[in-house]
Amino acid sequence: VDVRSQSPDESGAWLRWRDSVALLGGPEIKALLAQEEAGTPSTMRQLRQGVLELREGTLQPGREPLDAALASFCAAQRARPDWWIPWFGTGMAQLALARGRFPVRPAGCHTEGTSYIQDAGLAFAHALEVAPRAREAAEALGDAVEADPRWGLGDVARSALRRFAASGAEQPPNVLLLRARLEREGGGRDSVLPLLRTYLSSGGDSGVGLLEAARERFFQGDRLAAEAE
Repeated sequence: VDVRSQSPDESGAWLRWRDSVALLGGPEIKALLAQEEAGTPSTMRQLRQGVLELREGTLQPGREPLDAALASFCAAQRARPDWWIPWFGTGMAQLALARGRFPVRPAGCHTEGTSYIQDAGLAFAHALEVAPRAREAAEALGDAVEADPRWGLGDVARSALRRFAASGAEQPPNVLLLRARLEREGGGRDSVLPLLRTYLSSGGDSGVGLLEAARERFFQGDRLAAEAE
């Protein structure tokens, strides 16, 4: 069995293809799906098929295309657990099912006793274990955390995003802001203000950043500084 990790070229090509699929309409998606289904079985084919099914799920009502996308990504994940894209795709399908408010079906990559949101967060976190510099997985993990009203993914997301930061990858503002909030929730108060400063210097929303900084200083007992913000 070939156990090499997915190369940057393979990942980049798939991400570019995913972006191009987002511009296609229903008839084009159906034609491409027919081509993929008639092609030679492979992990990359499963990944392409999953993207097409996800796109189809945004163009029509019902959960069937999203369930099909989840099945495709899960199959790719089982075949190549050392690639980050199958984990990322699995999370995207689960996140789409959660946003559609569809009830959980215990099949495929589902973890017993969890919601689709929680499953998605775990999948994105695993993608970052495989590829710590994967910005797309870090941003998607942030979406999953924000979509969970109970913030039940806090510990998992905190560890995964610390790994992302330690990789040296450029951190987008939305990830920096989420890290600051997660560190505050997890008791890592010393890192909250430095993260917020980096958020502001990286082009983050100044109103949000200054409000969060004022709140943190207030929590730390520096009320005068908080009022000055």
